[in-house]
Amino acid sequence: KGRLPVLYGSSGGWEGLTYRWRTQLEENAKTLAFHHLFPEATHNELSGWVEPRSLVKKMTAIFLKDPAVHPKVLRRMAFTEGVIRRQGARVLVASVSGPSLLSRMLKLLALGDFVSVYLALLYGVDPTPVKRVEALKKFEGTICAISHDVYFLNAVADHVVHIVQGKITVFPGNF
Repeated sequence: KGRLPVLYGSSGGWEGLTYRWRTQLEENAKTLAFHHLFPEATHNELSGWVEPRSLVKKMTAIFLKDPAVHPKVLRRMAFTEGVIRRQGARVLVASVSGPSLLSRMLKLLALGDFVSVYLALLYGVDPTPVKRVEALKKFEGTICAISHDVYFLNAVADHVVHIVQGKITVFPGNF
């Protein structure tokens, strides 16, 4: 409670689980959270665990680990845990046992859901309503999306604003 959670998982099948932990913390406990995946997390992000020092000390890095993760990635996770700990942040490791990868993933998924609801209770918030999401679903105002992803724009846009060399053209519909 009172700390910013930063979740770390691994690529190779763990992406969805790490993302799920983050979204459940945000939706149920109404707390901002971040996530990143190894091995990429050992590049630029590792350097960022310095400033602002006052914020770093209020963060908790949560590592989602499993023995099926590549040994080199597990060593990088352990190294990163040490770096983060030395900066004054809290480090937690979430790992479960089970006879198969699927059973361990399901257990870790359930643990993340439980943690998010428990944190909501610690904050004194009801984990069930998602008032801001419901309000967004009813919102009929303007939302600006900037993207090079034509498929995304086709799915969300009802107008496209094209800006080239200072000239603005508005197209009704999408691409």
